[in-house]
Amino acid sequence: MLTKAASSPAACPPGPALYRPRRPERTLLHRLVREHLETFLDLAGAGRVEMGLAAGEARPGHLKITPVPRYVETAFRRYLECGVPAYGVARARCNACGYDFFVAFSCQLRGVCPSCNTRRMVETAARLADQVLPKVPRRQWVFSVPKRVRCFLRHEGETVGGVLGIFMRASKKWSMPIQDWPAALNYFSIVFGERVPV
Repeated sequence: MLTKAASSPAACPPGPALYRPRRPERTLLHRLVREHLETFLDLAGAGRVEMGLAAGEARPGHLKITPVPRYVETAFRRYLECGVPAYGVARARCNACGYDFFVAFSCQLRGVCPSCNTRRMVETAARLADQVLPKVPRRQWVFSVPKRVRCFLRHEGETVGGVLGIFMRASKKWSMPIQDWPAALNYFSIVFGERVPV
């Protein structure tokens, strides 16, 4: 149970003076999704939106009709509620000075919400740095895939395996051998596991 230790802010340990809510409803992305999500879903449901096509895959006048997957719709809807106090808050209190404040619930999803994406990225990086990767010097590789190839990496595990093999051969050629391949493969699966930017 939280108790009020003192009524003066001087009793607070050093740190941020006040919690500032992030106000996602004021951002351009939130406004765009809020104003156009229903129209987008209606058009996609009626087959008038071209989705999931690689460059050069569709011919003029021939659309590949793909409805929006349920998880995509859920991610957009949860993003509209993320960080908005009207959809729920948690009360927090400083034990040192008794300062009370409310923190809005987050969507905790990947893909749409910049705040939750960043938090997950920072947590994953911290876990890798603190618990998975050994404390040795290492190089950072930036692995980029041409846009025409990315669509094949989404759902074809065999293709992902082939691309990973190419990446491993290239990294062995241009660097010291990686001592801990499970850690490197874990990093690769985190970065490219569920999605490849298209």
